[in-house]
Amino acid sequence: MNRFFYASIIFVSVVLLMAACTATVRINTVQPAAVNIPKEFKKVLLINRTGEDPNYKQTNKIEKMLSGDWSKRNPRNTFKVLEGLGAELTNSMKNYQVQILKDTIFMGTGNVMFPEYLKPDFIDSLANKYEADFVIALETFDMDMISKVNGAPVTFNVVGIVAATPMGPTYTILHVTKLGWRIYPVGGGSLIDQRMGIPDQTVLLQLPKAKEGVNVALFDAGSFYGDRITPHPITLVRQFFTSGSSSIKQGARLAHLGKWDEAADRWAVGTKSGRRKVGKRSYYNMAVYYEVMGNLDEAIKMAETSYSVYGFREGLRYSNMLKHRRNMARRVDEQTGE
Repeated sequence: MNRFFYASIIFVSVVLLMAACTATVRINTVQPAAVNIPKEFKKVLLINRTGEDPNYKQTNKIEKMLSGDWSKRNPRNTFKVLEGLGAELTNSMKNYQVQILKDTIFMGTGNVMFPEYLKPDFIDSLANKYEADFVIALETFDMDMISKVNGAPVTFNVVGIVAATPMGPTYTILHVTKLGWRIYPVGGGSLIDQRMGIPDQTVLLQLPKAKEGVNVALFDAGSFYGDRITPHPITLVRQFFTSGSSSIKQGARLAHLGKWDEAADRWAVGTKSGRRKVGKRSYYNMAVYYEVMGNLDEAIKMAETSYSVYGFREGLRYSNMLKHRRNMARRVDEQTGE
């Protein structure tokens, strides 16, 4: 217990000390999509497969009674999800050309279970008709309304929402949506993605705006999936040292002014000082400089030197982060060609 306590004190002290002698710089870069859609795929067709196959009618009827399922009340609500996905894809870095097949709801389970895969010949026929490179299908959809009465969760079967009277119980109404997706390539082959278990889109509904709240939640649910399958800009925050020697201090001041080349000249002096503290910090700062300039290979070399020569573990950690970013850049290139 005592050892843990003293170790914690030392760790906190080190963190505070580093915070006192460092500054930060923000670096804009691109986060690759979690799903690797080939860069040549530009045209996408979105289809709706949330219709209820008659074979599932009885099962869905029971589920509807137990959970307050709104999915079957207005099946066209599901197109709000596709609109959200379409907007995300259109405005993404790849600027997809998006078509939504709005006049057809294909048959599926009508619940949260995935149906059978669509046949490759069927996917190819759709792609040929609408000139698409690939097809994204909304395969499952489940939308429930749940209420809490005076804080106690209960099932809320809705025929119509009626506000509680001032003297009666108060209701908190929540809308919960669960979705499942598949991405089909043209010409057969394995699925590009199959995704179930997207976090529930839970929205607190105020009675006068219940319909509006549901529509917004459905649109956002589609947009959420779009964020998973498209590269998007992110900002990284890096620390660099501002003290330890006159050259480190001067370089830090120049970096604050955006004069990174001049800052690097000052930090390069520190790498030749022969002093451990100055050397490890100067090499570390040089790694930050090269990352800011976009030269990840050289940045990795500088970070590794701060560890291999001076044993600076922060340099090892930073080199691993840089390698991860280099892998990210390769994936972005695979996905966008840029």
